[in-house]
Amino acid sequence: MGSMSKDDSTLSFWEVVAKVDKDDYLYDIKQKVFNHRLLKILRKGTVEDRQDILKYICKEQVFISEAMVAACDIALKLHGSNRVYKKYFQSFRDGNAPGRKELANTLSMLGGGTFDEVLQNHRPDPRAQTYSGVFTHVLASQKPAATALAMHVNFRTFGVVCMHIMDALKHDLGELGLTEEDLGFFGMFAVCYSGDMNLDYTGFMKGSKLVFEEGVIKEKFNYKEFINALCLLQHAELEFFDAIVPEEMMIKYLKI
Repeated sequence: MGSMSKDDSTLSFWEVVAKVDKDDYLYDIKQKVFNHRLLKILRKGTVEDRQDILKYICKEQVFISEAMVAACDIALKLHGSNRVYKKYFQSFRDGNAPGRKELANTLSMLGGGTFDEVLQNHRPDPRAQTYSGVFTHVLASQKPAATALAMHVNFRTFGVVCMHIMDALKHDLGELGLTEEDLGFFGMFAVCYSGDMNLDYTGFMKGSKLVFEEGVIKEKFNYKEFINALCLLQHAELEFFDAIVPEEMMIKYLKI
């Protein structure tokens, strides 16, 4: 992963992002996510298996969405006295609403029920919910500059995965009995990564940059602490997708 150099604390937002992209350990995790067997099953699996995977993702995301809102409340209590930090965490909390709406619609179109039904009846997978715990830990324990940077990098990863999911399914939507609108939750994050304003990703990115710059002014940026937090988030992302595919399905599609 490399040791912290004496100049790491003076890096700009984009210099840190560029440095992260060259980190071997993080690159390895990212490639495992982008080449996950889940994506191969979504391309070549049976209709039933592909529908089950999509539904399972959405059900687990319901719990993650709830955890994100709670984590933002914690961050607001910790950092709400600072105007820049307060605006960022409040905007992220409020910005969850469009994503939750799309998630509710996609969940329903896949036959997964409503948010309340999932919260009441679905037993969340501990491995999938590693992400919920890590996300909350990062917002509760890390300085805002590190948190904003880690969220920026992590959401880029999820956006690319959603692009791959939509690409894997686009030619078979009729066979799956779905439309692109039905998969709006995945589509929303996919287009956001490419710069679309549906989820105001550009606004989110600018907010992350402002928080980073405010943090550098208020206190010395610690690259090592940031990279440790990011490694936890990225690994939790991989753990989420590992948990989505049950062992028997993994064995079934071992050769694809």
